[in-house]
Amino acid sequence: MRMLSVIPTVVATTFLLATGCSKLSTEQKYEHLRDVANKGADAHFVLVNENKETSREVCEQHYKVFVPDGAPNEGGYTTKEWEQLSLDYFIDSCVKGEPRTIQTRPESTTPITSST
Repeated sequence: MRMLSVIPTVVATTFLLATGCSKLSTEQKYEHLRDVANKGADAHFVLVNENKETSREVCEQHYKVFVPDGAPNEGGYTTKEWEQLSLDYFIDSCVKGEPRTIQTRPESTTPITSST
């Protein structure tokens, strides 16, 4: 009987691991966007070598070819904003031929003061 009580726990744990229940860290998101940007620049090179245009529309059509899995799951789901950001990084890089860079602000070491 004791074995039967363990089975639901094992099944639930396996399901959560398989569906990716944890949220992506900021660094994992950045890594994905860097990867997508590099793939977009690669797509530009491929399209130019095939004498095809590198318009936004053409690049968008090639997103699923170069990024077949799309944006990684964000805690078991993918938001439209996250999917769109991934697509935008790919398209921008594909059109320009250079990987789009991630703009982040450096952490400030000085305290924020307010003037009154």
